[in-house]
Amino acid sequence: MTQEQSKTTMKRHNKPENVEIHLPECEQSICNELPSKARVTNVKSQTIQTALLSSINCQPEVAKTVLKANADKAVLTTCLESITLATL
Repeated sequence: MTQEQSKTTMKRHNKPENVEIHLPECEQSICNELPSKARVTNVKSQTIQTALLSSINCQPEVAKTVLKANADKAVLTTCLESITLATL
């Protein structure tokens, strides 16, 4: 998946209205003082955190769909456990 496709997919799955999550950001004045390798590591970490947060935001949608479809209890439990494990 390209970076542009990832961004488009992430926008479709916004966080729920009742959730307040802010990804950590490095203060610009501090970031400017960091070695370039540390800045690159920080950007990579932010990218991973953003992707993980987006995948977590999809999980409640999946769980609702499974619940409406009267799926097996084990399937619903797996969906809900995946949310819990992703947030550890």
